[in-house]
Amino acid sequence: MFATLSVADNIEVGIHSTLQASRPFRRLSHLFLLRWISLLGELYIAIIGTPGSRRERVEIEATVQEEIHRFETRLGPRRDDPAYSLSYANRRRTEIARALALKPQLLVLDEPTAGMNQSETIEVLEQLLELKAEGQAILLVEHKLDLVMRVSDRIIVMDGGRIIAEGSPDDVRRDPAVIEAYLGHRRVPGGKESA
Repeated sequence: MFATLSVADNIEVGIHSTLQASRPFRRLSHLFLLRWISLLGELYIAIIGTPGSRRERVEIEATVQEEIHRFETRLGPRRDDPAYSLSYANRRRTEIARALALKPQLLVLDEPTAGMNQSETIEVLEQLLELKAEGQAILLVEHKLDLVMRVSDRIIVMDGGRIIAEGSPDDVRRDPAVIEAYLGHRRVPGGKESA
């Protein structure tokens, strides 16, 4: 997150790499001696503008609004607020919105609910289920098993850096290696082990 930028601006940053009309000669920006041509082109367009850059600006605004609308209850009223003023959960929503603005084929989320309370986690779960229903492919790395079991079609469980189980949520939930790794075994009266 860019702490001093607004929610909308943080989402827009994700789109920067896809700009065409607003970044002329961008292939030259990687060449040290010719980089100034690209920078001058961007400066000209920022000051004067072109029909193409104005169309692109409208498209950017529409994309940002679409992603804010996805999290409307939480981000809609905070659209122009600086990121530093957001709750942790709203910062995560803004990060997810920024990633979705690029229309990825695969959305990779690394513990998106870490640090969230139960009600915030439930909200994010509902939003992930909506994304899934829209056909968004998601790779989710998460330790909250309830969330994983509800969102996932296929699960890979790792322990100590090695795969110990994989399959459907029901198969993984009943796998003895998973039960042992996450719940451990304990002795019960009579000498039997129990999870």
